[in-house]
Amino acid sequence: MESSESLAAQRAAPSLGALADRLFILRNQRLDAARHVEVLKDQEKVLQEQILLDLQRQGLEAARGKLATVATRTVTRFSVADWDQTLAWIAKTGAIELLERRVNQTTCRERLAAGETIDGVQAIELRELSITKKGTK
Repeated sequence: MESSESLAAQRAAPSLGALADRLFILRNQRLDAARHVEVLKDQEKVLQEQILLDLQRQGLEAARGKLATVATRTVTRFSVADWDQTLAWIAKTGAIELLERRVNQTTCRERLAAGETIDGVQAIELRELSITKKGTK
């Protein structure tokens, strides 16, 4: 026989349907916020490009406003110009640390579906929760 405490806890716990609704609302709030963040990032990028161009046109390296100072600086970023050459060099030198440590999920799925095996790669089945708006089926 269950105690009155455990029965009260079960009654107080939200139903799975209520939890699904809460998850749906929360996910949509997060997605809305992410879209807003992307809009802000785009606006930032446009302003940065405009400021860099204006600084260059005016022969300046910095500018100051009431809230902030902007200044140009030179940074070095690396980009592969010839993947075949770079991968051959990595294979020859063993400098594998130059590569990011992940595989492309879509490409792996496609190759495995086509019957290929990829040495050293394993498929891992994970249980995820799918959420869809009610009435979309």
